[in-house]
Amino acid sequence: MRKIFLTIICISAALALCGCRNNTNEGSSGSSSQQSSSSAVQSQSSSSVSSQNSGAQSDSEGSGMASDSEPSESSEKMAQKALNADEWPQMDSAAEQNVVDALFSDKIVLADCEDFCLMSNTISAQLYRIMIVKPKADKSAAVEAAMNEYFDTVRSSEEAFYPEQQESAAGAVKGKTDKGYIYIIVHPNGKLIEEEMLSE
Repeated sequence: MRKIFLTIICISAALALCGCRNNTNEGSSGSSSQQSSSSAVQSQSSSSVSSQNSGAQSDSEGSGMASDSEPSESSEKMAQKALNADEWPQMDSAAEQNVVDALFSDKIVLADCEDFCLMSNTISAQLYRIMIVKPKADKSAAVEAAMNEYFDTVRSSEEAFYPEQQESAAGAVKGKTDKGYIYIIVHPNGKLIEEEMLSE
């Protein structure tokens, strides 16, 4: 019991220090932290990374469409829009591989991503996720396969034990934008959040 308690404290401390991260081809990275409150009032800080967005297409699990007038697209901007679209519990960002392994999947390799923002609920009894990644050109297939596998795990209720978790799993959506960002939103109102996230 003491070991479990210490592990939870360590993971919480690591999450508090983590943020969304943008990796360039040269291996440099930038990060910012994002948090949302458990009420409708959400306050996050994000740094912008420019890249042109000409719209989005989602697979059969998601149904959003992005506008051609959207000036830029980044994982942080998309995550911010998702957070603003509905109420979320307290969320923590994960930017270290060991945290991603513990909270999401050890098959999602951050070094394979050009840009990413991974967020999870702080309270373990809940199941809320914002996962947005842009794979490096030569890692696209591997990253997409890892994201699809995680999505299938969530939808098959392997991670959902409580009724609230099952609602989030049932509402989960995934998709891919024209600029190569792959996303998963795990929330009871996932489809609505997806539409807002991809809107102008």
